[in-house]
This record gives sequence, C-alpha cells and structure tokens, in this order.
Amino acid sequence: MKGDKVGSLEAGKYADLVVLDKDYMTIPEEQVETIRPQLTMLGGKIVFLNSNFSTEYSLKPAGALISTYEDLQKRRPEGQRPDF
Repeated sequence: MKGDKVGSLEAGKYADLVVLDKDYMTIPEEQVETIRPQLTMLGGKIVFLNSNFSTEYSLKPAGALISTYEDLQKRRPEGQRPDF
C-alpha cells in the first residue's frame, strides 16, 4: 500500500516537505541559522503555515496547526530547541 502513496511528489500521494525562506543549497554557511520555515506538510497535510507566506501566495491557513515560527519553537520538546 505504501508504495503507491509515497516515494515521489505526485497527485494522490502523501507529502512530507518543508518550504524554506532561503535556498539552503546556495546560502553562505554562516547564514544557515537565519533560514526559517514557511510551510511544512506531513502526510500531505499542512501542519505549519507562516501567516505572511500564506498571504503572499494566497494560501488558506485554515487547518494548519501552527502559524508562526515562535509557535513552532514552543511545540518542540525541551532540549531539542536550536540555539538560534
């Protein structure tokens, strides 16, 4: 069952992905800590959607569990929070 629902980004498949505000592959190493998530999907469902990002791209934030980076940080278990 999983084989037909995972493995690539296609209509009808589950998606786990993150949209970042900067290009991780080209940003200078010393700026990596400034990267912030804009959208996170798990199992094809949006679980984080930055409200500014959703407005800019006319996305509906309804259904997202978390809407700010600060809320995202608060949900992370103690001891697993980055230092930036």
